[in-house]
Amino acid sequence: MKLGIIGCGAYAIALASLLEKKDIRITMWTKLESEYQELKKNHTNLKALNYKLNEAVEFTQSLETLTKESDAIIIAIPTKFINDTILEMKPYYKEQELLIATKGMEQKENILLHEYLEKELKTDKIACISGPSFASDIILKTPIGFTIASKNQKSLYYFKNLFQKEKTITLDFTDDIIGVELCGILKNIIAIGAGILNGMN
Repeated sequence: MKLGIIGCGAYAIALASLLEKKDIRITMWTKLESEYQELKKNHTNLKALNYKLNEAVEFTQSLETLTKESDAIIIAIPTKFINDTILEMKPYYKEQELLIATKGMEQKENILLHEYLEKELKTDKIACISGPSFASDIILKTPIGFTIASKNQKSLYYFKNLFQKEKTITLDFTDDIIGVELCGILKNIIAIGAGILNGMN
């Protein structure tokens, strides 16, 4: 299997760490030249996360290459970059399975990310993954819980099979992708508010 991950930030690297030792060829994309050079040379992005990826993981700055050579694609970039990135990959997209690992809303039309992907890429092969987990927890193999959501049963089972054998992960599944995306957004808002209150004692 060939898996493409759009993004090389902390969460993208953490998700790759869960899958890198399986029989999966992973290619990760970054737009940043400095990030790409460090990843290519050392398999690290120390500004994002103190973790060294498996030597078998590959890196690219070409969305065309990543899209054409992937059976499934994980989207793990900040929402402010979603529009430009998806429009750039759109000409090369060929109905691959998509997994949203980004929390937030599409910022031009203020719609949920799965709605934006449905609209732009004309596909229903979309799932999202969310849960109370930090990138650092994932790479330390701390027990964590994820929910995978999709309106498409085939997509749901596709990503279930991808992640289900990880011993430190508890998985839940639902067709309520709207609820899961909204809860991911609200969790971040509440976490920021809690941090402010904690800082104010």
